[in-house]
Amino acid sequence: MFALGAILLTNCTKPSGSLDEKLSRFINAKKLQAYALAQNSGTKIPPRVIELFEAIRADDSAAAAKLFQKLDADRNAPPPLWEAAGDWLAARIGTPPLFKNSWYGAAWEPIREAYWTYALSRTWSSQRLNSIVHEITSVIGTNNIYFGGTDVGRFAVTAAMEDHELGRPCFVLTQNLLCDASYRDYVITMFGSRLSIPTAADFVE
Repeated sequence: MFALGAILLTNCTKPSGSLDEKLSRFINAKKLQAYALAQNSGTKIPPRVIELFEAIRADDSAAAAKLFQKLDADRNAPPPLWEAAGDWLAARIGTPPLFKNSWYGAAWEPIREAYWTYALSRTWSSQRLNSIVHEITSVIGTNNIYFGGTDVGRFAVTAAMEDHELGRPCFVLTQNLLCDASYRDYVITMFGSRLSIPTAADFVE
């Protein structure tokens, strides 16, 4: 899906312009969240992420699409054998991983949310996108849990929240990724004190 989305964003975008204030605030909040999550877990944000956020801020959709596609490919690439062996050994003896990378942790999720929210803003009619988001958010209510399973249903609705990290006015998750350890870590960091999030052990059972 992500490679296809990058291709679509490269070829079917609106003319470049300045980002609207709400979108700009959301993307900046996700950037800060990604850096905080990486710092808390001892991981390092690659320079290419900085370039991605700069491309988004400059409303350079083609550059943003190419950067995100490369980041996503890097994230999904298997680690070198010696790194995998070192982390396997660390797990066996109960110590932290020897080779930490932000792409294996929660820091990737706010980066993904920032990019796809931006991508939707550049490929959808603002009127149509806002209409769909309004139809969804108007019936969710306060302090409820909403599961978004599509790009619009997840990313655009997430951006429409007053404060996504605090779950205001509601908690936005995607059921599609609850089996992914990085995503679970991400939502547990945000909502774990208020919601019961499935753990890895729950999926084993």
